[in-house]
Amino acid sequence: MKWLFEPPKNYPEMLKKIAYTMFFAVIIGMVILTNYLQSFSEFIKSISFGMQIEAYNIKIYIADLYIPLFFAILENVFEFHDKVSDLFKIRYKFDKFVIIKNFLDQLNMPNKIKNVNKNNRKAIMDEIFYKYAGYDKPSIDIHLIYMALHSWSWYWIIIDTMIVAVITGILMLLINFSAIGLFTFVAILFVLFILSCSVKSQCKKYALREVNTILKLNNGLSQKRICRYLEDAL
Repeated sequence: MKWLFEPPKNYPEMLKKIAYTMFFAVIIGMVILTNYLQSFSEFIKSISFGMQIEAYNIKIYIADLYIPLFFAILENVFEFHDKVSDLFKIRYKFDKFVIIKNFLDQLNMPNKIKNVNKNNRKAIMDEIFYKYAGYDKPSIDIHLIYMALHSWSWYWIIIDTMIVAVITGILMLLINFSAIGLFTFVAILFVLFILSCSVKSQCKKYALREVNTILKLNNGLSQKRICRYLEDAL
């Protein structure tokens, strides 16, 4: 269980943490719903090809295993969270309106935020943020980077789990609609949404600390370099 509690040290470790944690979290959630929500149990049974295990009065259908495994593979191999981020512009909005905006505000260039777009955002982030806060050769406290990665890994775990819940819930309601099933999935999505907002606030806290640290590096020399770069780039 070391992978569950330790902060990831780099991006590949974060991918593994997201995939492993989501796999077990979704299995637990699906098994609970299978055993306590009749409409969900009937839906899962219908897509399990007649394969199930029962122990201590707990039913586990094959779909309770292959659905979480499918999404875990999507995450680890195809970076599923990144596709979700691109679709909803999650990371783009965070980079622009939290990290880059904070740099511009502190450098007295707030109006330049309107010139940041999807075409130049990555290059700007590489030059003013990851140049100093990258996990390979960081210029700031590595512990701060680890904690930021830790927060982001949990954020993506929650977002991925929400996607699984939405897809599974819609399929279940289409195949076997029930009022209690609808209420249960709305409640699950609401709880996951609240958790995602809470964890994202942690991501923002660490990002702002990283920005402040970067601007103080080398007695302010990094601040001058970043200022010149942003003036030219924007």
